[in-house]
Amino acid sequence: MNHAGVAFDPCGIEVSRQVLVVALRLEDHDQPLREFPNTPAGHQALLRYLARSGRSVRVAMESTGLYGLDLALTLHQAGVAVMVANPRAVRSAKLTSAWTGSCECSKEARYRRHR
Repeated sequence: MNHAGVAFDPCGIEVSRQVLVVALRLEDHDQPLREFPNTPAGHQALLRYLARSGRSVRVAMESTGLYGLDLALTLHQAGVAVMVANPRAVRSAKLTSAWTGSCECSKEARYRRHR
């Protein structure tokens, strides 16, 4: 998908109790999947990773109950655009075009993690 002219990089995060699997697309180039611990230190490391491009990032993560709550709050407080989506919406990608790239990354993270 070509995101020419888009002023943000899409990111999808697969959340589990212990691990965050991150799919990030920097300027239309998929980055290798990265894993971070689902801990306060892991959240800070993830923020540093997202900031490395110097561009805005939009994060889509599936609603996973309490496992993703602290991360969503950390991202929001750091000024990162974050959407906690209904897993069915992410799977079918029936979302507004502004979030489509992030949702695609979220689906990619889930697929590659569980293959």
